[in-house]
Amino acid sequence: MDTHAWVASSLLPMAGVILLTFWFMAVPNAVNIEDAINGYMGGFTFIVLCGLALRGVDTRIALGALFGFLCLNWPQAKHFMGDAGSFGCGFFIAEAILRGDGLTHPVMALAFTAPISFDVAMGLFRRNRLGMSFFTADRATCPHHVLKLMNGSSLLASTTLWLNAAAFVALANRPMLLLGQSVSFALILFLLNRRLLTRQSAESA
Repeated sequence: MDTHAWVASSLLPMAGVILLTFWFMAVPNAVNIEDAINGYMGGFTFIVLCGLALRGVDTRIALGALFGFLCLNWPQAKHFMGDAGSFGCGFFIAEAILRGDGLTHPVMALAFTAPISFDVAMGLFRRNRLGMSFFTADRATCPHHVLKLMNGSSLLASTTLWLNAAAFVALANRPMLLLGQSVSFALILFLLNRRLLTRQSAESA
């Protein structure tokens, strides 16, 4: 067996297992971290699954369950998602994206998960700069910032975040527009976190 055949038969399947394991750990955990205000993650998952449904992925059962949940969770919450619900939503997203050719179209996978993956990445950067544990909860995620900007209105905050998620989903097939949306969103997150880092540095000085 030559070298190329050995790599193809031995290393590539192993790399696939590692990537899939990371994917199914990263997406549910990102959803759990971002689940900060009423309706946001339920609506976010609903929007992503609608986008995948338009691509031919059967997400009807999950969409029906999420619609029923949102009627009880937004705008005034009578029931809450909790960790089990957020991890479940994350699994719905991760599994449906793979069924929607996420493996062969990584740009689509990035577009559908960008609102949460960008913010989690920025959160890791912020925690590292502040010397915080990666496992310590804080109130500096994007949903918390938007909620503060909307004067504590979860209705306005979740709607704003849903529109951002819908924009990413709508631009999944338009790489240049998606790039512009991604850069703009990443810049906003950077500025919000930079202001927070500057304020906390001044308080500790």
